[in-house]
Order: sequence, then C-alpha cells, then structure tokens
Amino acid sequence: MSHLFDRLGYVTLFALCAFTLLSLVTAWNWVSDLTSHFRVQYLVLLLLISILFLSRKRPVPAVMSLLFAGINLFPLLPFLFGAAPAMAGNPAHRVLMVNLHHYENDQYGKVRQLIRTQEPEVILFLEVTEKWTEMLRGELGGYPYSKVAPREDAMGIGLFSRLELKDLEIGPIGETNIPSVLGRMKVGSKWVRVIGTHLMSPLTPRFTEDRNRQLGALQEVLNGEKGLKMVLGDFNLTPWSSLMKNFGRSTGLMDTRIGQGIKPTWPSMFPPLWIPIEHCMVSPEIGIHKFQIGPEVGSDHLPVILDFSIAS
Repeated sequence: MSHLFDRLGYVTLFALCAFTLLSLVTAWNWVSDLTSHFRVQYLVLLLLISILFLSRKRPVPAVMSLLFAGINLFPLLPFLFGAAPAMAGNPAHRVLMVNLHHYENDQYGKVRQLIRTQEPEVILFLEVTEKWTEMLRGELGGYPYSKVAPREDAMGIGLFSRLELKDLEIGPIGETNIPSVLGRMKVGSKWVRVIGTHLMSPLTPRFTEDRNRQLGALQEVLNGEKGLKMVLGDFNLTPWSSLMKNFGRSTGLMDTRIGQGIKPTWPSMFPPLWIPIEHCMVSPEIGIHKFQIGPEVGSDHLPVILDFSIAS
C-alpha cells in the first residue's frame, strides 16, 4: 500500500509540474492556454503532495512540490496581498454583473431578489434572452437608461442604468458578430467610457482564436479613447493569464480584483474548479471600494458586485 501511495504521489507531481510548465507558454497553443487558468488548483494540490512526501521522508519530491507551488503562487500574490486601486473619497456607486446562463436557468426570482437587495445603479446582463427581459421587467423599470440585445444563443447582452448614459450602442467589436454594449456614463460631474462585453468561450482552438481577436479589437477601441474608462464582462480568461496581463498593460486599465482576493465566478456548481473569468477593468483614477461575488442565482456563473467612486 505504501508503494501505491508513492506511485500516485509521483504521478500526480509529474502531472502538476507538466501543467505548470505548459501554463507558462499560453501563446503556444490551445491546450497551454487552458492550463494557465487553474493556478489555484495546482497550488493547493502541490502543497498537499509536499505534505505527503514530507510525511514519508521523501525530501527531493517534497522540495520539488514546494518549488512548483511557488511558481503557481507568484502570479496570485497581487490579488491576495496587493494594494487595491486607491479608494476615492466620494460616495460609492454600485455595478452588478450577472451572466444569466440563458438555456438552463429559470431562477427568475433569485435574480429579482439580487437586484432588490443589492440596489445597483448599473446592471450588465450577459446571456440575456427575450424571456429574461420580460421576466425582469418589473425590477428594471427603475432604470431609465438602457440598451439590450436579447438573443437565444449565449451572446445576448444588456446594460441598464440609473446613472445617466449617452451615446449608447450595441454592436460587434472586431470581426465576430458577437455584440458588446458601449456608451458613456455620467458619474458625478465626469463622463466614463463604459463597455460591456462577452468574449468567446475557448471550447475549441477556433473559438480560442476568436476570443483572442475579440480581446485585441477591444484593446484597440480602448486605446483610441481618452478620459476615464470602465470595461466589464465575461472575458473567459483568468486575471493571471498572459493575455489579460498584456491587456491591462496595453490599455493602462487596473484589475479591480487587485488586493481584493481571487473571487472566482465559474463554474458555480463545482467549487473545486472555480476560476475568476468575469472582470471589471477601470482607469486608475476610479477608486475601488469593494469587489465581491454575489450569491448563486441558477446560473453556472456567480454575479459580480463592484462598488466604485470617482473623486470630483
């Protein structure tokens, strides 16, 4: 039995080391891109494996496990211990983002309750359909500014706001036919360029390429804008992936999870695989009060609740 534990430990260690190394070259291919998102899982498993080897007096594999655990911990440090974007002194405004998981979710009451309890000033819905729009009509009546493109696939989108919005439009960013919602939002005396988006899920190599092209096109749009900016949506990328880090560096936008924790959003029904793929990126002048994850609402994604302010 002891030999069996050793074999299982070595096989697991080899696999985790291989996944870790593969995750460092995300631009290589589709598989390496997928492996880059599960650093928290690799970290936990490698720490457990190191304890196993230490208990069995196997120092070499124990040290190797800790070394690769450190490789996976390093990109997580800004989210666990980093300094969050400075909180502005003005009262906070609340944004709610909900991926409704259109084809399997009929928990309308849970979403209504979420809106009532959180009282957001801005709501972004992803995977919104005509049915969902109709079922939430009562709760959304208090949002005078809105733009929605319901669809029966997974790419419907809608933005609802109590804050003044102008120049609202819905259309594709880049070459895909996937809609994003764009506008300008008045916060106090200042206008913020706001974009809600949903990037393609990397289920296949082709979809992964489409997602990457969407991200590149979004980057071009943002770099062509001046002033304050906020982009939020389902990026189908984790914040420590090289693509997201490059996106932040190129646009100058801050990840609102910095210093707030990992805050995973998907898949809601299976916590061992939880990863954070919903994001809100903002200009550094936008202060973050709190980034939190909302309760389960029948979707495979958990809602995101963001409190922010802008110094006047």
